[in-house]
Amino acid sequence: KWPDMFEELKKYKETHGNCAVPVKCPSHKHLASWAQKQRRQYREMKEGRPTQMTAKHIDLLNGLGFVWKVYEDNWHEMLD
Repeated sequence: KWPDMFEELKKYKETHGNCAVPVKCPSHKHLASWAQKQRRQYREMKEGRPTQMTAKHIDLLNGLGFVWKVYEDNWHEMLD
């Protein structure tokens, strides 16, 4: 369920200091899969396609500092 996974994301942030759950994360496979699903649904919503993503979910994820584009953020870190 979405609320359960959101709680998992909060725990991930407490441990790792961010919400940049990698696409492949052996220690958090279920969370990594869920995070990818959120990113995909967000992208599809932006493209005008029907998804389960809601404005409330986007607000909650943004409020926690969810990273929508992991690769882009990693690239910027490498440049710093």
